[in-house]
Amino acid sequence: TMDSRRRPSGRSTGPGACRPTRLRPRAQRHPHAPLRLAQAALADKENALQLTLESMLHGIIRVDARGVILLYNERVLGLLDLPASMFKPGARFDEILRFQEARGDFSVAADLPDGADPHQMTVAHPRSLSGAYVRRTRSGGHMEVRTVPTADGGFVRTYVDVTPYFEVQQALRHSEQEMRTMLNGFPGLMVVCDEALNYVYLNDRAVAWIGRPRDALIGSSARPHLSDHRAAEILAFM
Repeated sequence: TMDSRRRPSGRSTGPGACRPTRLRPRAQRHPHAPLRLAQAALADKENALQLTLESMLHGIIRVDARGVILLYNERVLGLLDLPASMFKPGARFDEILRFQEARGDFSVAADLPDGADPHQMTVAHPRSLSGAYVRRTRSGGHMEVRTVPTADGGFVRTYVDVTPYFEVQQALRHSEQEMRTMLNGFPGLMVVCDEALNYVYLNDRAVAWIGRPRDALIGSSARPHLSDHRAAEILAFM
């Protein structure tokens, strides 16, 4: 048999002695790895947000409580005809307004309800931090400006080109006026009623025959001027 010799420590040193296992250190994550992952995720979200903003047909500006512009899309530059240099980091929204005021952008501004005549304009308030108004642009178009306050004391302002809408409204008003002119020239009585037999339109001869002002007749019932039999015939025909 082979002798086994021991070191003073008591460990065997002979051929059959067990060798100590070498422990390999585990790979450690870099202490900044979670931060880098979070930053990468944030960058992805910011890129996705910017892509979304750039895909919008209207312009948008986000302003914080200090009046500093936080984000915007390229569309707003075209709609407002503003240079990109005005949106440098740290730019303030007041600077944009002062530039527009000096250029005369708001000299033809107006608060307009839906369907209002864009030629009948009153002064709007471009510095208002809530609400909406429509103003005529320097090029002769129409733009809706809407401002929504945010919980942090700032606001989001959007700009939409509504020129096509106003052009359609103007065309409809013109067409309606032409139709009324033609109907008023009709030699007989012309009356238009809705399905409930309420007056919608009467030409001048019909108004004169009934003997009441047109404004008082529009929206009122035609039944008092019809027999029950005639009203039933008209309703059955409709």
